[in-house]
Amino acid sequence: MHAAEQIAIRTQGHIATLPVRVDVDDPVVTWYLRDARWTGNPAPPGVVTSYGSQLQSGGVSYIGARFITSGSWDALGLNIDAWLEWVIFRTSPALPPTLQAVTLWEKR
Repeated sequence: MHAAEQIAIRTQGHIATLPVRVDVDDPVVTWYLRDARWTGNPAPPGVVTSYGSQLQSGGVSYIGARFITSGSWDALGLNIDAWLEWVIFRTSPALPPTLQAVTLWEKR
């Protein structure tokens, strides 16, 4: 979350307090921001939400960027031929990976 630190530097001049509200229960985000002290600002300079959800901004303009927090590939969607090809040769048709992502919104 280098982007969250950049928001703090631009708005406060330091990263001792991150002016970011976290509206998602993501263990990666929680771990990364574990040492942060949060501001109680109702319209903070930064907000973290789950990817795909709309930010309830109350008339404040935000711009968002997606960050992938985890990803995995699952062989359960393969037919038997493709599964055997994966097990024996470690090759298979391209399946989309399962991704978990968040959006970091920054106040304009």
